[in-house]
Amino acid sequence: MNASMSRGGFIKTAGVAAVGVGMAATGLGGVARAGHGPSDFIAPELIAGGGMNYNVWPSGDLTGATDVQNVQWCVDNVRAGGHVQLKAQDKFTGEMKAFDFGAVGSVRLTKNVSIIGETDAQGNPLTTINNGRDTFYSPLPNPLPNPLPAGPSITIQGINFIGSKAAAIYLEYCGGASITGNTVSQVIPIVDNEYAGYYRGQGISIFHRDSIYREGAITGNIEISGNYLDLLDPALLTWIVLNPPTIYHPFQKIRTSAIAVSFATNATVHVAGNAILHSARLGTETLDHYNCSVTIENNTITAPAEGAPKPSPHGPHGILVGWFYNQNPTMQQPSTYVVQGNNVTVERAIATGGSAYSAGVFCLVDPITVSGNTITFSSTTSGINRGIQLLGTTGATVENNTITGPARWGILVTPLQITNLFHADSNTIRGNDLSGFTPIQPPATPYNQAHVMFLTQYSTPPSSNHLFSYPACSITVLPSPLTNGNTWDCL
Repeated sequence: MNASMSRGGFIKTAGVAAVGVGMAATGLGGVARAGHGPSDFIAPELIAGGGMNYNVWPSGDLTGATDVQNVQWCVDNVRAGGHVQLKAQDKFTGEMKAFDFGAVGSVRLTKNVSIIGETDAQGNPLTTINNGRDTFYSPLPNPLPNPLPAGPSITIQGINFIGSKAAAIYLEYCGGASITGNTVSQVIPIVDNEYAGYYRGQGISIFHRDSIYREGAITGNIEISGNYLDLLDPALLTWIVLNPPTIYHPFQKIRTSAIAVSFATNATVHVAGNAILHSARLGTETLDHYNCSVTIENNTITAPAEGAPKPSPHGPHGILVGWFYNQNPTMQQPSTYVVQGNNVTVERAIATGGSAYSAGVFCLVDPITVSGNTITFSSTTSGINRGIQLLGTTGATVENNTITGPARWGILVTPLQITNLFHADSNTIRGNDLSGFTPIQPPATPYNQAHVMFLTQYSTPPSSNHLFSYPACSITVLPSPLTNGNTWDCL
């Protein structure tokens, strides 16, 4: 699938009446419910082959019960090496038809499984699942063994998710995942248990919502590529109106991450070639990985103009990467992060009741390579936005990026204020094109605008950073001169 396709590429199928097919229960997943006859479901079909594969057709039951039961039976019973294919049309008429998972329907993934939708010649999904809550869900074992064995290996490919509540794909536990070629739209957020009066949701989420690291819960190769996520539809969120008579834009009350992968152990994480729109907090979020290799590349992300100011008073950001949840440096494990070739558009204007600023790429604590990205500011009143921010990073490299449009700072380097442990040391900034960037100074704000800004007003300021600049680039170091072994070369 071409992840940059327009919304016109979505196949949105209206609900239809249940189809009675006169098919007796076969033991192959046609789940006859108590008090109902065999015409109330469409039995999945066993396909001959090297593995035990199943085809499943949408039933037309708009309550969600039939489709969830049929798909659940198949993912529980498919043999190793087999797959479950979700069909895009009525089995007998050939007309396009969607699965419906109802208000709370969820298929639990507890074993190795591949779930494959049908696609057109261009790879765009034809199979559609409407509704559901955490539509596909891989839970942690209960009780939790210690140590945790490797979780299930999960593939989800070529499915169009519309109107999922909380998340379309939510994996708390997996030993590898391949999430490719899907579309996700119109996610319905749920009440945020961390912040009263707020809501949260994700498109594709691979971590536990309690934000606690559990060694071994997320392992293996994590591939999230070629997906199209138009996460929130503001027209469907008018019910998010709080504290009358103040009327909030819905995005100011929602925390969402289109793609979130955090707390992995000894994993390879690859987030590539995805297109992301209308995510009210973060486009991609990859945080607190333990001995992992993380690459975020060639994604196209638009960070919208509004977002919730939780857990910190800023956002939406295009890409958030690094170390955040556990500020104890003894807990850190060496991980490598590469953010390259992404195209991020930042739309935030001056905040009015929402977040304070947005960043194209926001880097936290870990040594991160940020290379070859294009960051564009689309607003002429872009608040105190910044193109790339290094917050408490040590040993990061920012090179060959292009930043254009008006904003406060093109590149910002600063220690992590909440702790004196992460000073923003030994970072290298070189070869970046800021010729199309215009530094602006919002009214009534401290510190000057600049192409590159070092903020040093902390007890242990940044040290040993090396900046390669050029004559047209303004460099500001506040509030003190450039000391502590920080240097720059004007080319």
